[in-house]
Amino acid sequence: MSSNEGNTTLLETKSLLNEQELKRFQIIEQKKEQSFFEIAFCGHFSAGKSTIMNTLLGAEVLPTSPIPTSANIVSIQQGELGVSVTSSDQKIKKWTGDIPWEQIRKWGMDGHNITDMRIYAPLPFLSNSVVYDTPGIDSTDPTHQKMTVEALYTTDLIVYVMEYNHVQSETNLYFLKQLSEEHKPLMLVINQVDKHNDQELSFAQFDSSVRETFKNWKIEFLDLYYTSMKVKNDPNNQFFEFEQAMKAILFHGDSLAKISNDRMVQSLLLNAKSRIEQDLEEEITEKGEEFERLGFPKDAFERKAQLLQQLEALQLESTELQSMLEAEWKKLFQQVTVFPYSTTDLARQWLESKDQSFKVGLLFAKKKTEEEQERRLQALLDELKDKVKSMLIFHLKRSFERVEKSDLTNRQEVEAAIEKIDVEIDRTLFESVAIPKHINRDYVFTFTKEREADIKKRLQQKAQSALLLLIEGLQNSWSLKKEQIEEELNSFAQIQAELKSMEQLKHEFASKAQILVDESKRYHQTHFEKDLKAASNKPFPETLDASPFIELALPEESVIDTSWEWQTEKMQEREKEKLSETLLAEVEDWLLTGEHSYSLKNERESLLSRIKRHKNETFRISLFGAFSAGKSSFANALLGDYVLPVSPHPTTATINTIKRSNVEHGHNTAVLHFKSRESVEAEIQYVSKQLGEEILSLPELSKWRANVAQYTRSSQKTFVEYLLTLKNSLKQYEAVLDTSTSVVKEEAAAYIADESKACLVHAVDIYYDCPLTEKGIELIDTPGVNSIHGRHTNVAFTQLKNSDAVFYLTYYNHAFSKADQWFLQQVAKVNEGFSEDKIYFVLNAADLASSERELNGVKKHVYDELKRNGMMEPRLYHLSSKRGLSDKRGESETSEGQSFAQFEQQFYQETIEELKALNNRHLYEELVKYQQKVTESIAFMNSEIDIRQQKLAQLKTDTKQLVSFIEAQSMDSLQTEVTQELQELMVYLRERMTFILSDGYTESINITSVNGKTKKEQQTKLVESIREWKSEAEWFLQKELEATIVRLELAVSRSYLRWQKEMEKEIQKRVQYFNLPTDKREFHFEPISLDSLIEVDPNEYKQEFKSLKHFFEEGGTRQLKEVLVDTGAQKARETIRNIEGQVIENMALLINTLHEQGIQHISQTMQQEVERFESLFSKEEQVRLEKEMSRLLELNFV
Repeated sequence: MSSNEGNTTLLETKSLLNEQELKRFQIIEQKKEQSFFEIAFCGHFSAGKSTIMNTLLGAEVLPTSPIPTSANIVSIQQGELGVSVTSSDQKIKKWTGDIPWEQIRKWGMDGHNITDMRIYAPLPFLSNSVVYDTPGIDSTDPTHQKMTVEALYTTDLIVYVMEYNHVQSETNLYFLKQLSEEHKPLMLVINQVDKHNDQELSFAQFDSSVRETFKNWKIEFLDLYYTSMKVKNDPNNQFFEFEQAMKAILFHGDSLAKISNDRMVQSLLLNAKSRIEQDLEEEITEKGEEFERLGFPKDAFERKAQLLQQLEALQLESTELQSMLEAEWKKLFQQVTVFPYSTTDLARQWLESKDQSFKVGLLFAKKKTEEEQERRLQALLDELKDKVKSMLIFHLKRSFERVEKSDLTNRQEVEAAIEKIDVEIDRTLFESVAIPKHINRDYVFTFTKEREADIKKRLQQKAQSALLLLIEGLQNSWSLKKEQIEEELNSFAQIQAELKSMEQLKHEFASKAQILVDESKRYHQTHFEKDLKAASNKPFPETLDASPFIELALPEESVIDTSWEWQTEKMQEREKEKLSETLLAEVEDWLLTGEHSYSLKNERESLLSRIKRHKNETFRISLFGAFSAGKSSFANALLGDYVLPVSPHPTTATINTIKRSNVEHGHNTAVLHFKSRESVEAEIQYVSKQLGEEILSLPELSKWRANVAQYTRSSQKTFVEYLLTLKNSLKQYEAVLDTSTSVVKEEAAAYIADESKACLVHAVDIYYDCPLTEKGIELIDTPGVNSIHGRHTNVAFTQLKNSDAVFYLTYYNHAFSKADQWFLQQVAKVNEGFSEDKIYFVLNAADLASSERELNGVKKHVYDELKRNGMMEPRLYHLSSKRGLSDKRGESETSEGQSFAQFEQQFYQETIEELKALNNRHLYEELVKYQQKVTESIAFMNSEIDIRQQKLAQLKTDTKQLVSFIEAQSMDSLQTEVTQELQELMVYLRERMTFILSDGYTESINITSVNGKTKKEQQTKLVESIREWKSEAEWFLQKELEATIVRLELAVSRSYLRWQKEMEKEIQKRVQYFNLPTDKREFHFEPISLDSLIEVDPNEYKQEFKSLKHFFEEGGTRQLKEVLVDTGAQKARETIRNIEGQVIENMALLINTLHEQGIQHISQTMQQEVERFESLFSKEEQVRLEKEMSRLLELNFV
């Protein structure tokens, strides 16, 4: 291109730029003349960028704080020590020598009144460059955000600083991706690397993970450095290397400026192109307003194009719908194989058993062979059924969900056809085929492919039938839509010229955008990053003199201290109670004394029972959390004294309940409930199994001799120590098993904290009067999530189900462990089954925070973790049990103690008072119903005798007919609904177990766990590691199953109550004043008992280990992982399938029992109603009822 052509093109390009873009272009042009290289530091507000810059400068010049401190872009450049500040009215103030640094730092945060700030210092490495400090990219202040974005347009290099724990936050990744797409050269700094813990993850693995994330997000960068400004000698601290590279680039910046300018021009032109596209959108908006004035929609142009597309699509709707679903099915059938390796292998095993040469055993070979053939066939059928359901049938049915069923004229037929999309997987699928005498690999492949093709063909036929019905049912809807579209299109004829004008406008803007794109290509170059890298390794002048700031008195404290806060919900004004305690007392006294009607005896007894429950109502509050989370100290703070010992042993915690005293148990007493012999033996069997031992009873434990040295893993040592403690304790205290005893509270402490006694205690009930318990609140301190008691019993989910509220505690300095995360995920699933969220999360020991900034950082981390583990909207409170108790005891008065009091107040109002109000409302409603029945009874008795007799006869007839009707109302829909939920949960769990086993392998079996001096010792360590891998997976599976069972129990309970309400409404259609008392039955599924959830014997894999070199360097561990994970997953799936069958069977029995009990309950209630009406023919009864009405009116509660 000639010079004239270039100038013409440039002028044409400039003519397309707006004022702001031209200004930026001019800045770039000026930069060319000055040859200054500019570097901007940006990143999260608390990542430490200002601290890093201060260290580069040699003094705390820039403000540092946990919230955004730089509201302005602060520049640092070469010159005599001084500061220049420009205010919003363009007045400039300069200082040299005596500089007001405190005021300078505050101005750096004032983005409204200060527009520019420059710091000058005689630093040789800045001779050819300028450094900028920008506001945090995640600041919520729009001024801050604007300043940051503006700075990046004309900056040559961006240093992006991240905090160690938030490297992979979406804020960072999205922002970096945006910069990378703009071709901005990036230098990444991960600060606070001193937080890294090599025991959790090697630094090499962490670094690899970070780089892999950036690669996946397509974030390109020049270099990546890890720094720590707090721990200078941290082994991973690369600040020195970063400092050297940064100062080298700054010193040699003049040689990089030209290439950088070209890069910025290109970016500016592409941004201008985006702006032109936005300009077009504005023009379209103006045209739309004109259309609107003419009586047409704003988006008439788009609307017409849309209508034309819709019309064209509608004409092809039937074909498109059919093609879309058929294509989806085709893709599904192509991508899914219901005979993956494991299923094909099962098919191969069965086919091989059909081979003529196949035989099992010598004696009774025929029978054994047939049994083995049958076993293999059943295993194949079970797995194939699961595969077909989860991989094909579920997806085929869901493919119809995108169609709006309300448009169908044959909805019931379509839904029935969809429901029939199924295929029978039985033995005929395999046995109906002629099998050759001898089987080879090719035949197995052909055989499974043919069976799969047959299954898919049958499913496709059923899906196709449903599709044809669907299309038939939509024809009417499509015809109506076509008429509506054609009518609307005809209306656009009046503005045809305007629509044509808009089309031309779009073409003009597209031409302008293309000019900018073409011009931007002239500035494209590829070697800028290479030159930057080279410059970072060049020498630069080192200054022997101290920093120019060394003798200055600079402020050290933070300027401001605030950060993220979880906002508690504003407490709502509570509904006024319908019945005061005084009125309730009057009602109770009236019900208990005097003469009352015979006909309403049952209703009065029900009212008295509810009043009694109201007077003695209790609220169960359970405490959950890992050991040393501070549950006991938290309970003490709520109680206001040292009631529970605060150091329970982490393996043998009891269930401790604190409640108010009663007639049988006075204040400051306790009841110790010792374990049963059966439960102790169950614990022994569970623990010994984790050690590879077989101790089945108490006598066997007494003879057991432990070789403690052979157990090297921490989990094994815990189990061994527990068994030894239990063994020694039983020698002294075996007689206490299966008993309970009363003691004073102080004596109970030893049975809670002393391991030798606590290991034999199941639960401790402490009777203690204080303001909390006198309100009816009972505190239940549960065993830790990962305790032995917690691991092998269902105590956690049982308590969760039976509690009115749950506090989950985590300690300030503790991160969530894998066990904690699994438990939280399971709790989240169970919590979804409750009508209200009953879980409160507590960050305990918040007084350990060194600053508000640190506290808020920890709170945010915990909050994010809770959401990541399934808690939708966690309620998170920070407090200090220690300070809260100290304040209550009058020992001190602190802000942390006030926080505890505020938390108690909010909890009491949100939960306890709400529960009390609900109970009061139910009592009021029952009393109103009672008065209505009195009124209705008197009205009945005042009617003519023949009318009363007629009504009674009709009631008897109705009762007989209604009972027959209800007996015919099955609970099949309830069972179908719950079974469907169970099956989906179980299919998901079967699939997830493969991932759990795979992820757990590396944690349990690695170079640190498999070691030793001899091969035998190494093999022993491998067996121990496999046993731990199996144990962890089994524990996860056990807790998942327990959570699933509780969730199903809640689902059945809800459905049973709903069924009762539906029956009550049916009866009320004929018997207006009929009220069915709610039948709230306590029920649960039978516990699942299996010797082993994943039947894998670790000893069988000992010989897989040849040597450390073979195992870790030659692929031995990889091969073992494949075998173990495949075998473990298969065994887990078998277990889950068996349990699923058991649960479905138990559930059917339970629902059948509920149905019978429900019918009996309704029948009894209706018979009582008949008896009530029969008693209403007595004059004496009428007198009694009228007296009752008189008293009810006097009470005046309605």
